[in-house]
Order: sequence, then C-alpha cells, then structure tokens
Amino acid sequence: RPCFLPKLSHSHQAFAKTKGGFLGFGATHRHPVAKAEAYALSARTFDENSQFAAVVMSIALYFLNENLLESYRQELRVIANGDNACRVKFQWGTEDVVVPYTRFKEALALSPSGNITIQALEEMGHESLDEDYAPITKGTRHPDGRITEGMKEFFAS
Repeated sequence: RPCFLPKLSHSHQAFAKTKGGFLGFGATHRHPVAKAEAYALSARTFDENSQFAAVVMSIALYFLNENLLESYRQELRVIANGDNACRVKFQWGTEDVVVPYTRFKEALALSPSGNITIQALEEMGHESLDEDYAPITKGTRHPDGRITEGMKEFFAS
C-alpha cells in the first residue's frame, strides 16, 4: 500500500481515534495496524532519502501557504463552475482533525451548481488513504462501476 504520512512529530493526530474519556485521554487509534505500517514506511523513507525532508518542507511552506489557499479556492470555483465545468468529489474522513469534516459545507459552497460533492469516510481521519483505502477505491470508480487502470496500479502497490 502507498503511504503519504510525513515523519512529523504531530502526525499521530492525523489518524482517526475512538472517543476517549476526559479531554480525549484514553482514546485509541481506530486503525492501529495501518498506523504502525505507515509510520514504519515513513521512517524508512526519511532515513533512506536524504532530500525527502526538504521536499516535505517545501510543500508545507509553499503549496500549503495560507496566502495561496484563496487562489486554490478560486481555481476550484472555475473548475467546478466554468464553461467547461467538471465534477469534483472530496473524500473526507469524518474524524479528520487536520481539516475537520465539519468544514465540508465550505467546499460545497464553492459550487452553487452542485458540481462539488462530498463522500464521507466514516471513522477515518486525515490519513484516510493509509487507514483503509477500500472505501476510497470504491468511491473513485468510474460511473459505470469499473476502476481505471491507473487506479488499479496505484492501489496494488
């Protein structure tokens, strides 16, 4: 399976957890095996690729820069509402704490025409692809039910 988890000290929060007791203490990860596998692959990736940390930081500091987010939203508006509008589906973990699922209405509002849809990934967090990719592959099937060749290769790795 592919792993997209960067080796960052706060990344453990990105995996979905059960509801814990007082202030969340006692919560456990819903997908502990997937989390352990992702961490092991992440550690190897950082250890074996000397430039990987720089790549992660470049993405974090440039592409995810708050000043650019509005331009990304504008591009999404054009894609979903323009003359050649496309349908866009967000697959969003209901227990995502990085970008909370409760913000899905903001995404939907970018396309009054209804070309943006949300697929809720129940009991999954920000690292949904690492937690359980089956609901994601099911949600990315062609409308006639088949999976594209590219998706087969991606999820077979």
